[in-house]
Amino acid sequence: ALVIAAAACAGCAPPLASSGNDGVTVMSWNLMNLFDPVDSGNEYDDWSIAEGDWSEADYRMRLALAAKVILASTAGGPDLVLVQEAENLRVLDDLAAGPLARRGYDWRVVAGDPGVLPAAVRVGVLSKLPITAARSHSAALADGSVADRAVLEIELDAAGLPLVVFVNHWKSRSGGDAETEGERRAQAGLVAGLAAARLAERPGLALLVAGDLNEDPSEFDRVEWPTALVPAERAAERPALEGRLLFATSGSAFPGLEEPVLVEPWIGADGFTYCYLGSRDRLDHLLCSPGLFDGAGLELHHFGVPDLPFLYDPDGLPFGWDPVLRDGYSDHLPVLAALGRRDA
Repeated sequence: ALVIAAAACAGCAPPLASSGNDGVTVMSWNLMNLFDPVDSGNEYDDWSIAEGDWSEADYRMRLALAAKVILASTAGGPDLVLVQEAENLRVLDDLAAGPLARRGYDWRVVAGDPGVLPAAVRVGVLSKLPITAARSHSAALADGSVADRAVLEIELDAAGLPLVVFVNHWKSRSGGDAETEGERRAQAGLVAGLAAARLAERPGLALLVAGDLNEDPSEFDRVEWPTALVPAERAAERPALEGRLLFATSGSAFPGLEEPVLVEPWIGADGFTYCYLGSRDRLDHLLCSPGLFDGAGLELHHFGVPDLPFLYDPDGLPFGWDPVLRDGYSDHLPVLAALGRRDA
């Protein structure tokens, strides 16, 4: 189910330099339905090669456009690129071997079994850092089924320090916000449990929960039902039901809470990553373990949306891929973080 490929085996912010030996730059980005140029039956109906909706030329163009974003976000590209909506490992391999060639993305991995999971919702990683372990996890749902959006867990050697990352693409809100919240809570509960286990094994561990969570951190205050993302200081206000992921605005430990509390860097930052029906939301996240603030080793130095004007349309919204114009990037903006050594 997991394949790792290795060579030889917000506020807008200016482009960052690659962190090198002092730390790690991390990007998370929903690529928006980046299918390979083969009809496998897993594609959406309007992405058919046979019907002329999609082609090898379109595929190569989208790879080049994705690489443009990746390379413009930092000098030489981030050390770690976490993606959502990549069909399979071929997409990441073609990115690494084509427009990102000689940029050092020698480690690639995608989550889930392509014979089981819908291709459009798979997550993956392009890494310049050695991936030392990778696992795929699926959330159990209330009806006894399993969520079709797998979570990818990876561990990396980040400048000589361990870094654990959970890459997510939680259930979309298509079908209704309240109606789909249960599956997002189940996915949040899965990740919260996994994060708790990893942090219990290694207190102070540098850990990220990243990806398109399809939920804004302000959701808790905007709706009446229990949400997947919950401010830690208000965790007792609503029942957990299937699950939740607690967040805070700082590295405080919140004693007395059994669940892990991750730090939400959107709090205090400017920007958004997605717009639907006029609502500019922060659906894409890089939640941080408290160890990135008060532990040893790595710490968060920067978080934001890269300052890349070409990612926006004339209305200031994400310039998503348009199959008629054969142009555009994604309906999501990327988020970018820099993790530096505490003593750097």
